[in-house]
Amino acid sequence: MYLDTFGVKSDFQGQGIGAKLILWIVKKYQSQSDINYLSLNVSFKNFKARKLYERVGFQENGKLSINSEPFYHMIKTLN
Repeated sequence: MYLDTFGVKSDFQGQGIGAKLILWIVKKYQSQSDINYLSLNVSFKNFKARKLYERVGFQENGKLSINSEPFYHMIKTLN
């Protein structure tokens, strides 16, 4: 499953909200046998988001360019 858009308003960042949301998504889909992993793209420039994704178990799975901007493709295995 691909996570298309995910964000926490800047006023609320740094409070663990993003991690809780991601972990909720992981828990929701871990029990579904037809979904083996979650994937997302994160901008090279968004260091904080990349670190959050790594903390909850996502790993870099390649790099790509979207509208000439570099992104990391990241995945988290569920099953």
